[in-house]
Amino acid sequence: MALLTLSLAASYLVPVIIFGVFVFAITWKVRRMIFTRKVDKIPGPAYNSYFGHAPYFYCREERFNNFVALLKGYCGQPVARLWAGTQARVYLLNAPAAEVLLSSYRHLDKDEAYEFLHPWLGLGLLTSTGSKWHGRRKMITPSFHFRILEEFLSVFNEHAEILSNKLQLKVGKNSFNVYPYITLCTLDIICGR
Repeated sequence: MALLTLSLAASYLVPVIIFGVFVFAITWKVRRMIFTRKVDKIPGPAYNSYFGHAPYFYCREERFNNFVALLKGYCGQPVARLWAGTQARVYLLNAPAAEVLLSSYRHLDKDEAYEFLHPWLGLGLLTSTGSKWHGRRKMITPSFHFRILEEFLSVFNEHAEILSNKLQLKVGKNSFNVYPYITLCTLDIICGR
């Protein structure tokens, strides 16, 4: 009796699961089509609907040149779009377009790639967004006035040279953790040693 009830329940459950997966797939596809149509209104080169522009960036040595070549035809435009697989990337191609975006702290959400920096940098000025970023930026801006920075130029140069020499010793060897080198250089610059 219990086995019969279980098989009867399973016979109803399988079509429900299949129907649920079908509804999810259709909903995702419709949302994806709406999103793609909106993004495709932004000028950009033709792309493969599955891989985007990823095939252009396959060869490591030619990635930057291919990137520049793809966007070269859109230099007169304020923005251009490229597809990284199924993710759209919008690039600002002139200063007025960047100014419009950067003058608003509501539209400064960072890319998902910044999440990799959170364990190292936390939610500081570089990785925070929105009102948190705006408040911190406003507080720190006077510290970076050109006259103030010119006083520290010799310190920056001295410690950048030391860091460069230390990193030069690692060239051609196995991979290494750069974190301690950058941290010590930063502390040396801050302390002015």
